[in-house]
Amino acid sequence: KDEVYLDLGAYRGDTVDEFLHYTDGYKEIVAVEPNEKNYIKLSKHIESLENTVALNCAIGDEISTAYISITYKILLT
Repeated sequence: KDEVYLDLGAYRGDTVDEFLHYTDGYKEIVAVEPNEKNYIKLSKHIESLENTVALNCAIGDEISTAYISITYKILLT
């Protein structure tokens, strides 16, 4: 129950769910997601959890501005 869980690249909260499944408690969860659309879904997904925060940013070794390029591929079968 003293554990702080840091999820870098939290997507929509799927790994937070898995963490909660395998732990019997936590001190705090910090979920970081740089993509704005995923961040919105993540925030809604974890809003009912106590001591949990979602951050819309990226983590790196310096303070700077990063640009993320997203390419979607549509597979037709």
